[in-house]
Amino acid sequence: MKVFLSYAVADRDVARELASRLSAAGLDVWDSDQQTVPGENVPLRIGKALANSDAMVLLLSPAALRSEWAQREWEYALVTPNFDGRLIPVLVRPTRSIPWILRTLQPVRLYENPERGKKQLVERVQKLAAELSG
Repeated sequence: MKVFLSYAVADRDVARELASRLSAAGLDVWDSDQQTVPGENVPLRIGKALANSDAMVLLLSPAALRSEWAQREWEYALVTPNFDGRLIPVLVRPTRSIPWILRTLQPVRLYENPERGKKQLVERVQKLAAELSG
């Protein structure tokens, strides 16, 4: 299963750790920071990655809610049938003003207990992968 990882640059360290955990669990993780090169048409590359992904993990933080890119990515996921039931928000830090639609998706609260949150995220994504393959 291909997982698109959406986050703000301020959350890069957390994103890398989560990408590593998801990859270790056998998932194919797409991270624009790791898979784009200078001079490349980044919006086109991101669009192709979104079109080819099966799920999205959205890291939510105050920075992510201010990020135009992160907002575009989760808005795309919300209106694309391919991501129906496959958008997993992850609260990296306590965050106000989370759009109501994202609150309804049962965010993983990473900041409350990081190890438990990481485990929950991997389990949720693996469950989605099993549903897709079965």
